[in-house]
Amino acid sequence: APYRVFTLTEPLRLVVDVKDADAFERLVQPDRLPRTIAEVRSGRMHGDWSRLVLTLSRPVELQAVELQAVELAPGDGSARLDIRTRRVSVDRMRERAGAPPGVWPPAGPVTATKRAGDGAITIVIDPGHGGLDPGAVAGALYEKDIVLAFAETLRDRLLARGLYSIVMTREADLFVSLTDRLTIAREAQADLLISLHTNAVEGVDASGAIAFTRSDRGSTAAAEARALLENAADEAAGIVASVDASVFTTLADMARRHTDRRSKSAAGAMVSALEADGIAISRYPEQSANFVVLSAPEIPSVLLEVGFLSDPQDRENMLRTPWRSQAAEAIVAGLDVWLEEIQERPAGP
Repeated sequence: APYRVFTLTEPLRLVVDVKDADAFERLVQPDRLPRTIAEVRSGRMHGDWSRLVLTLSRPVELQAVELQAVELAPGDGSARLDIRTRRVSVDRMRERAGAPPGVWPPAGPVTATKRAGDGAITIVIDPGHGGLDPGAVAGALYEKDIVLAFAETLRDRLLARGLYSIVMTREADLFVSLTDRLTIAREAQADLLISLHTNAVEGVDASGAIAFTRSDRGSTAAAEARALLENAADEAAGIVASVDASVFTTLADMARRHTDRRSKSAAGAMVSALEADGIAISRYPEQSANFVVLSAPEIPSVLLEVGFLSDPQDRENMLRTPWRSQAAEAIVAGLDVWLEEIQERPAGP
């Protein structure tokens, strides 16, 4: 299978890509990592590529990479990839590091399927994280799995309503870059982007849903820190460059103000509906920060954290199908209210 190996800096990483969707499916984490390796992440990417990212504790450079056929079982077609490195200075690693040209996206543009309802309103549902990016972790529970299950429930409820067409940024355990999530929303000409997440804050009494909208600065220190963490997803997955929000500054401030107003209206409507239906919300349910995934100036966008994996009750709720259905129905009710508001209100500033 085609493969590529390269190093990156800031942070120090060694990246292995293989054009085989299941290349790292059975990857076994060693009990003890070599001192050179601080963390191991792997998962599927788009275009049938898989990626292994080794976060390094010291700088190295590649000396040799060799793929050899081996037979773990007769005729199984297995292969062994030998990677030799040597320790170097950070400056030396910076000189030699870098991804091959065009390494992302690995196989052409990411596409998404539009599920058409009877209405003309298009909502893009964005299950956060995926593939080698698990998101928040609580024991054996991964944010990426919980938000995908919730996204599927919300998709089905919205389609059943008949007023909305739905596009999902991912419908499987795939890594999707922040750039591609925004591209999908823009190509769909989305009327609203809902990015679904959970949170985890150990040692802090935090629970319930939070709806974030975009702002240049975080509404709280915690919101600011949350945005920084989410915006670093591409870097952790070995993506060389993420979205630069400055590319959107050519749009008029009027368009941004109009979009921000619609975003806050959608966030408020969803929070009100969740609370009215008995779904737990945070003590501060409406917050804002500079999330990259919310940065398209022409698309109203909300990052909805449905709960905290670090809270036992939230965690139990998010694993239960009846709770997901109830919460999704509440969100649909909130979006119905939002839809009435934007249809009645003129599009001006």
